Amino acid sequence: MTNNLFSLSSYDEFLQLCQKGDNSILDVLVKDICGELISQKQGLCGSTLASSIGKVITSNKNLDYYRCEDFASALLSVFTYNIVQVNS
Repeated sequence: MTNNLFSLSSYDEFLQLCQKGDNSILDVLVKDICGELISQKQGLCGSTLASSIGKVITSNKNLDYYRCEDFASALLSVFTYNIVQVNS
């Protein structure tokens, strides 16, 4: 799937692309919802994932606004969270 989305020839290329990205550009985090101070007062880590790739859906920005590196990083997070969830 990632090879088709990003025109890559290997998984290693995908991982290199992910390292250049920032998934928090696309993912909604707890601090995005309630702020860093409130999340700390509630005992929540602000960097905890609330919605995978949620900012793409909730923002008015065109998909061209986002870098493919950030999409790759967000997709790797989605894959990782799903694998962990299935194996729990």
